[in-house]
Amino acid sequence: YNVSTIYGAGQDASIYYDGTNFVFNPKLVGTGYVDILGALQLDAGTSTSNVKVGGKLTTNTTTVGNITTGEDDLMTYSVPANTLSTNGDTLRFYASGTFATNVNTKQLKVYFGATAVTPPLDTTSNAIDWVVTGEVIRTGATTQKMWVSFTSWDGTASVTFIDYVTPAETLANAITLKLTGEGTSTDDIKQETLTVDWLP
Repeated sequence: YNVSTIYGAGQDASIYYDGTNFVFNPKLVGTGYVDILGALQLDAGTSTSNVKVGGKLTTNTTTVGNITTGEDDLMTYSVPANTLSTNGDTLRFYASGTFATNVNTKQLKVYFGATAVTPPLDTTSNAIDWVVTGEVIRTGATTQKMWVSFTSWDGTASVTFIDYVTPAETLANAITLKLTGEGTSTDDIKQETLTVDWLP
């Protein structure tokens, strides 16, 4: 469809399906703008109507593990500056991995900027899979609400830990979203996937 069907005649930016792919034609729309930031966002100057379509910002499937003792970065994503530009804009992330076949102490964490979410130390996991899901929701230019859920499964039972925190990152800057792992031996904790989505 053409943007003119949303904002009225005379607008020349468009998005359409050519029979094979969706084609986006970015052009200035009056005093507003059309831009792409990991997803589609259309603003039309003084119009009170906006079109925002969420999308995937990144997917990482390169396996990474901790290295001996000490806290090590696993997968990291730098959220571009101003990705969360409007109150209510949300980052949703999904991660998965494994704990090694041993009873070493293992610590997994999630960071959004300087704020860490830390589940209890795991001292018994042996060949267990884990998943992490969470959201960061903008409430202001320097305030957010964030929840994270950790779940592990060994084929017999599951354990879930959920935490809610309130980061205070300046969203006009790039913000690091990452998982870290701390064990005793190399690859006590492995991360297999990370997906980050942006939702308006």
